[in-house]
Amino acid sequence: MVVYSWEVSEPTVAAALENGATAFLSKKLPAAELVDALEKIHGADDTPRVFPGRAETAVSTAGDWPGREEGLTQREAEALALITQGLSNADIVGRTGLSINSVKTYIRTCYRRIGVSTRVQAVLWGAQHGFVPDQPRP
Repeated sequence: MVVYSWEVSEPTVAAALENGATAFLSKKLPAAELVDALEKIHGADDTPRVFPGRAETAVSTAGDWPGREEGLTQREAEALALITQGLSNADIVGRTGLSINSVKTYIRTCYRRIGVSTRVQAVLWGAQHGFVPDQPRP
């Protein structure tokens, strides 16, 4: 059993491991590190392992944007944010002033970077990684 949680305090981790978890993964882990951790867990013995993530990934600093940890450029992240809000490619063109071919290119490269192949998967990934707006965009 693997526990995947935002809460990575010592008591929480200890309780999980005492109750039979073989690993504890932080939701602060970037996608690539999460995959590496899961592969390590799969190939390891039953020794408990903790993958706390980095504290700085939970805090956005000036110049940061959602998806940066996964390698998204600002434009790819912008396209993903607009997709997550339900906008079509044509709507994104109108909102950003980019050409339709540029929008399609940003979306395609974004999909590759986050490991999805459909718009629905991209929306789900975006919603799980902080791309849902606090308020609707005008």
